[in-house]
Amino acid sequence: MQETLVGPREHWDELRSAFREFFKTPDDRLFEEVRNDLNVLSLRPGDILVREDERSEELFFVVSGRLRAVRRLGQMKQVLGEVVRGETVGELGLITGEVRSATVLAVRDSLVARMKRPTFERILAGGPEISISVMRTIIDRFQQAERSRRSIGRVTLSLVPITRGLDLSGLARRLTDAIGSFGGSVRLLTRSDFDQLPAADKDDVASPHGSVARWMDLAEVASTALIMLADEEPTEWSQACIRRADEILLVADADATPAVSGVETRILDEESVAVRPTQSLVLLHPADKRSPSGTAAWLNRRPVARHIHIRPTLDRDVKRLARLVTGRAVGMVLSGGGARGFAHVGVINALDEAGIELDVIGGTSIGSAIGALRALGLQGEELTRTTRRIFVENGSPTSEYNLFPLVSLLKGKKTRRVMEESLAEIAGSGIGIEDTWTTYFCIAGNYSTASEAVLTRGALSKAMLASFAIPGALPPVIIDGHLFVDGGTVNNLPVDVMGRYGVGRIIAVDLLTDRIRKVEMDGVPSILSLLLDKLPWRGKRAYDMPSLPEILLSASVLQSTGRQREMRAKANICFRPRLDRIGLLDWEKFDETVKAGFDSAVEDLALTDRSELAAYR
Repeated sequence: MQETLVGPREHWDELRSAFREFFKTPDDRLFEEVRNDLNVLSLRPGDILVREDERSEELFFVVSGRLRAVRRLGQMKQVLGEVVRGETVGELGLITGEVRSATVLAVRDSLVARMKRPTFERILAGGPEISISVMRTIIDRFQQAERSRRSIGRVTLSLVPITRGLDLSGLARRLTDAIGSFGGSVRLLTRSDFDQLPAADKDDVASPHGSVARWMDLAEVASTALIMLADEEPTEWSQACIRRADEILLVADADATPAVSGVETRILDEESVAVRPTQSLVLLHPADKRSPSGTAAWLNRRPVARHIHIRPTLDRDVKRLARLVTGRAVGMVLSGGGARGFAHVGVINALDEAGIELDVIGGTSIGSAIGALRALGLQGEELTRTTRRIFVENGSPTSEYNLFPLVSLLKGKKTRRVMEESLAEIAGSGIGIEDTWTTYFCIAGNYSTASEAVLTRGALSKAMLASFAIPGALPPVIIDGHLFVDGGTVNNLPVDVMGRYGVGRIIAVDLLTDRIRKVEMDGVPSILSLLLDKLPWRGKRAYDMPSLPEILLSASVLQSTGRQREMRAKANICFRPRLDRIGLLDWEKFDETVKAGFDSAVEDLALTDRSELAAYR
């Protein structure tokens, strides 16, 4: 970390804006009074700004770059979030006098303005209205952090081609336009812009204080989003793009070999760099591609945080990429609930008709199965037809009883066979979780380790089967030597997991009923009485007792019911389809359940403010 006067004069406007926002003052008089007391620090990747448990004596305004806050968690480090241009570090500690709760370090070349405690206290002494404004700012930021999963707004991206022969200029322009449609200014810097700089300015291209760094800083300050298009080779321009990026998009032709490129070897693998910005893999496909495949081979060679499949000639895909990289993505979470899960199909169809895009999909139990079909690109009647085929037309998952139920009451063979056949027809054989068009995950219970499992890699069919393998009712699924059972046993509405995907908004579909089911009996009838009660000529049944599969299905989610109710409140929109007449095993009520989900969603959307819905499109 180096204290410097290089750069701040070019950033006064940015610093003034951050100052006005923090102190809630409409003019610059307060800033002009104290600006000579501010010092500007230059940080390189890995430089530590503040350390956890240190006393708070300074407030920092981030002028350019990006910082990361981490906290010790036993022997591990927990990433709390990132601090971007225009935000502050250390304000709470200055007010409370508490030690710092996290270590904050630079992710990329960054400039921060430092205000020491005496200056801060002098500002607060200027009047109670200033102190109140600062407290409002802090409260607003805490509330915003609770509502938003990721900071939405300013971002600096580097597009780095990692396969030969890619012409990314068209994609870069389309991505620029897509991000620009969200509002604000977006600028694209290319090699030709770099070449137009005077030769003398390029001598210090690697310096964080040089002419190239200042030029890029000014472009970043003047833009809501800055996109830099790097060279295919590990040139100085590529190095500059990577050093200045908040997120590095490694762009590849999905049909090429997944070998590591020269840029990755020469620049991204530098051992001298302690911290790197987030790296994401973007795989490009032709518009008529049926489904991605072989994604695991790309991921196995790269330490990327995520991967994104797009067809660059399709506006819909480019806009999805734009939402993902700017924190505006929409995530959808689908709960378990047996046959009641068919309502998910209706809700998804209603969202599609309303023009609401889904960028990440996650689910549990039957929600994981229907979510996977949507993630593969199925919509409308195709989604409805495929779901009916898997779960109804060839026999329900609970219709195949084992003669000798040593491991499970039900076989589940028909459902597994039809599911595998359907996936092969949709996407081809050997499809993996990582091969879905829309980013997808599902939840299962790892019986071997007694823990929650978030499945993001491996065979898609196995993951789907594992996620709704009701303990005792359906056989567990073996993956890498571990036994997996229904995800409802651990997390039946994984809104918290979706929050880790950096989405801006989360839609949840909760099938949990709050209806209390009481029986008018003092004890459970005998087996003979229950059998006689089921005879068709007996008329109305005397005993309203759930069947064994229904008991097993309901019991499997009892442990996570409290958590499920808690997760409802963490979603931005939570649909709760009205399914009072539909039970967990009412597989034959497919059409009725789909319609109920659709109608409920349409009614709920009609009651939602239009300006709020606009953020989901």
